[in-house]
Amino acid sequence: TYRQAVDADISLARKLGISGVPFFIFDNTYAVSGAQPTQMFQQALGLAWQKAAAEPATAEAGSTES
Repeated sequence: TYRQAVDADISLARKLGISGVPFFIFDNTYAVSGAQPTQMFQQALGLAWQKAAAEPATAEAGSTES
């Protein structure tokens, strides 16, 4: 349900020590807290993209391909 999804987000935020908004997490690795310049978001997104591009592709869940 929607409430369960919100509660899960709140729980995760608490575990990560997030206590304010806005707070953005990219690829579960890079974070931007508060109102930041556009360049900060570009840097975080760029790093997340580079990390994802460097990792080997994995099959999607439920895929029958080998």
